[in-house]
Formats: sequence, structure tokens, C-alpha cells
Amino acid sequence: MTSTFAPAFSAGLVALLALLLIAMPAITPATVPLGVAVPPSRTGDPLVRRVITRYRIGEVVLAIVALLVDAALLFAPPVAGIFVPVFLFLALSVAWLVLSRRTIIAAKRDQDWYEGVPVQQSAEVTAPTHHHPPLVWAIVAVLAFVAAFAIGAAVYPSLADPYPVHFDLAGAPDRFEPKTLWAVFGLLIVGVGVAALLFVLAVVVPRTALRATPGDAPQGALARADARRGVLAALLAQLSAAIAVGLSLVSVLIWLAPPAVATRTGLIVMILLIVGVLAVAVVRYRRIVRRTSASAPGHASAASPPGTPPRAAGPAAPDDDAHWKGGIIYVNRDDPSIWVPRRFGLGWTLNLGRPAGVVIGVVTILVIVGIVVTVLLTTGHGR
Repeated sequence: MTSTFAPAFSAGLVALLALLLIAMPAITPATVPLGVAVPPSRTGDPLVRRVITRYRIGEVVLAIVALLVDAALLFAPPVAGIFVPVFLFLALSVAWLVLSRRTIIAAKRDQDWYEGVPVQQSAEVTAPTHHHPPLVWAIVAVLAFVAAFAIGAAVYPSLADPYPVHFDLAGAPDRFEPKTLWAVFGLLIVGVGVAALLFVLAVVVPRTALRATPGDAPQGALARADARRGVLAALLAQLSAAIAVGLSLVSVLIWLAPPAVATRTGLIVMILLIVGVLAVAVVRYRRIVRRTSASAPGHASAASPPGTPPRAAGPAAPDDDAHWKGGIIYVNRDDPSIWVPRRFGLGWTLNLGRPAGVVIGVVTILVIVGIVVTVLLTTGHGR
């Protein structure tokens, strides 16, 4: 069922990912531009600003390339139409991030930015407060899915058999499958799983041990880390509701409206919902960082406008780029933490230098691969 709007879905996903990656430097602490540790006194360095600008322009170019590939795969099998442009964009974006980081790393090494700079190592502590994601988002998701399944059950007898599962640009069906519960409700079933996973993460994330962002000013560091954790928990809960509403709307429109109207309208609404949720999270994050950093001497806020001279430098994060592969993957056997703050974006990532981190990472990958393979085999796309 996910192949019903494969070309438009992949194009929308590429555009959404591009927006996220372009916005990422704005929601990343200024002391780790593009995942590279720099002293607070260097956060406003012209070279750093140029590299970030060039990185953003490159992401726009890569998104255009992926969209052109998506157009070229318009008549390819749905699986290729969905996955190839998205994976191509992600692969090129990772490569571009690695290349962009090298300029900052080289300047830091050649100019010895850390010479004479005091450093501090952040520690993991237990937070006394927990952020409970508002239950309203779970209620919204449940109501959306219940309404969609009820409508689907009501119209199921009148749906065509064989059931159309793919449409061309004109909205005419060009591929059919026997009418089964999976063919009709598959998109909703997958949506329930995704929404449930996101909300579970929204509940679990605030209960993980708290760790201040490396290089953050000591004054209020834990308060800022706790605030960021709250933003992430709310974002996950809201994304859960947005996906539930969006996929429910897509499914209902496919059943009741002309195919061309259904796929385009449903997809546009779902993307707008997700973009809106992400935009609110970014704005909220920047306000929290600005508010909690106002009284912290020596702190270079991620919300500071470009070109703002940094305040007096405080203790910096250790120059530990060697432990961050590409600024994304963290491998440090000497760090006892399993989860560490991301260097690039919100949230946490695994320490693959610890056995438990490796196990969790492998299990996660196997679960994702298992879900994808199961969907492909069940829908017949894998044949």
C-alpha cells in the first residue's frame, strides 16, 4: 500500500530531510559546528560561518540531484522509486558532511585553536525531573487511527477487487493486487507501528540519565540539557500524532476520493503537519537555549546570530574529534556512557565503543531490516 504514492512520497521525504539537515546547524550547540569540537572563543570564527553556509548550499544541491533521480525513476518499481532517491540523498549528505567538517578540523589543527584553552569533560548524572509528553498527543493519534479504521471497515465491501495499489501521474491505476486486509489497511497498520514507537520513545527519552552538552558553560548546563531533553520528548510525541493524522487522512482519501486528489492532497497535508511540528520544535529549542544561556558567562549560544562576537571563553569541550567518526558515530572505549548527546542535531546516540552499545545498535538494525523485509514480502514487492 505504501507504493500508492511512491514518487510523490519519496520526493516529499527528500525535501523534508533536506530541510532538517539545512536547519541542523541552528539546533546544534555552537561549540560543535558540524560535529567538530571548537573552543567557545572560536564559535564566531568567519571560517566556521563560511563552512556552515557552504554546507547548507551543498544540501540544497544534493536535494535537487535526488529529486531528479526520483523523476527518472517515475516508472520504476515502487520500492526503487521510494528507497533509491532517499538513500542516495542520505548517502551523499553524509559524504558532504564529512567533507565539510574537514575544513574546520584542518583549521583547528593548523592554527592550534585549543592551545592554552582549559577544557572540561561532561559527566552523566541522574536528573531529578522528568518531562512527561502531553497525553493529548497520544489521544489525537488513537482517535485518528480509530476513525480511519472505522471508515475503512465501512467501505471495505464496496472497494474494488483486485484492488489498485499504484497510480500514474494522471491518477489512473496502473497496478493491482487481490483485495486483502493488508492491501487495504497496510498503510494504516505500518502507521500505527511507527506512531506507537515514536510515542514510546517520547516517554522513555526523558527517563534516561542526563548529560550536559560538552563544552557548555557550567552555570545552568544541566538545566539547558534538561530543557533540550524536554524539547526532544515533546517533538517525538507530536511527530507521533502528526504521522497518525497524516497517514489516516491519506488512507481515507484513497478510499473515498479520486486517486489523483487523494495521493497528492494526503501527502501534502502530512508533510505540512510534520514540517510544522519540526518548525515549532526548532523555535522552542532556540528560545530555551537563549533563555537558559542568558545568565551563563562564557557560553556561546547556538541561537546567537551569525557574526555575533563570542563572549569571554569558558571551559571548552575536549578536542575529541577522533572519537566521532564523521561527526555522527561515537566510538570511545574509555567513556562508560552507553548513550551520549549527539554532536549533530537533537537527541542522543550510542557509544559503539561499549559492548552494550554495539548490541543495541545491531539489534536496532536487525529490527529495521526485518520490518522492511516483512513489508516487502507481504506486499509482494520483494518478488
